[in-house]
Amino acid sequence: MMYVVPVTVGGSQRFGENRSSKRAQGVVVALVAAMAMCLLIGAAMEERNMVPVSMTGTQTLSQQALKQLRTQLSSKEINYEVARRAVKGLAVHTQVLAVKFAAQALSSTGSTMDLQECSSKDSYESIETSFAALSRNISASNSSLYAREAALKSAAATAKSAWLAAQSTYHLAAATKDSAKQAATYADGMYNKYETAVSEGQKEYDTDKPKLDEEITQLKAELPVLQEVLGLISSLAGGAAAKANQQAILKLAKSKVLALVPPRGDSPMAQSVKQLKSVLAESQTAASAAAMVVVVEELQRQCQTRITEIETQISSKESHLAADREKKEEWEQKMVDLSDEHDEAENKQQTADLTRNSLGGVYMVKEEAYQNFYASFEEETAQLKTESVAVKAILAKIIEFLANC
Repeated sequence: MMYVVPVTVGGSQRFGENRSSKRAQGVVVALVAAMAMCLLIGAAMEERNMVPVSMTGTQTLSQQALKQLRTQLSSKEINYEVARRAVKGLAVHTQVLAVKFAAQALSSTGSTMDLQECSSKDSYESIETSFAALSRNISASNSSLYAREAALKSAAATAKSAWLAAQSTYHLAAATKDSAKQAATYADGMYNKYETAVSEGQKEYDTDKPKLDEEITQLKAELPVLQEVLGLISSLAGGAAAKANQQAILKLAKSKVLALVPPRGDSPMAQSVKQLKSVLAESQTAASAAAMVVVVEELQRQCQTRITEIETQISSKESHLAADREKKEEWEQKMVDLSDEHDEAENKQQTADLTRNSLGGVYMVKEEAYQNFYASFEEETAQLKTESVAVKAILAKIIEFLANC
């Protein structure tokens, strides 16, 4: 007669990579097929329902046992599965001893002293070695999980920092580009302003300069005539010879005054010339002609003043035009430079945008990898903790047992 009893393979309780129910089913089949193991577990867990079977039909009954497991397993069965894995590679007889010992060691009422079989001390020493190795494996797996969690978390944090830095760089590049655009737009406006000023100033200068040149030429030509008239009038106050030629001198002075033509648009000078002509026309004697000295001198002063005004006006126009040309050239260069700076800033913004998007994608991948891992991390570490407690409890009992042999 042989017995089939429940063995833990819970899908939600696992160690390391043993997670799938298919593998758990395989474990059940292997255990059920091993007669010695079945006898051992039946003895160790005699409070469970047992089904008498023969070797024939073992596969069918193992499936029945699996169904029974799903309704009967409690957290203790995790411990028995850990014990089974610890001695899986040992001889069948040694596995029998190991599982019996583990079941008794983990029982709340049993005592390992009931299982003292010092005649099989070598087997128990092998069992101790296996459980010690399993304990180390559990510890290594636990450390690996925590290291993996830390690495994924650090990778996600690093990726996030890089992405946030790229975001900051992008916003700075965008602000720089906007400022560069404003500066380039302003420079373009200033260039257009001075280009218009130069164009209009040159047009005005080209229109006014010939007129002013003509006027100043005329004024400069009349100054000697006025000086000559002044000399003739002044000569009338001379000696007997001048008096003898008084009429001839007056006639000559009148002819020169009559030839005077004041510049167009110069009303004050035109009025002075008109006055001079009128006075000379009425002058018949040297005494009356002498009164014209003041008029001629005033006319000379007006001519000289107007010549100075015209020269100042021309100089001012030329200075303004030169200044506008200089400003035009200055803003033309600034416009080119600032336009280049804007293009460069725009390129940097586009590059920063590509970089932040790329790093954003990396961050999303890293964060998703961490979250996916962490979704099962706490469950896995809790499982390892439970398994570690069971293994250490069994190991402590077997060390005590061996010490008493």
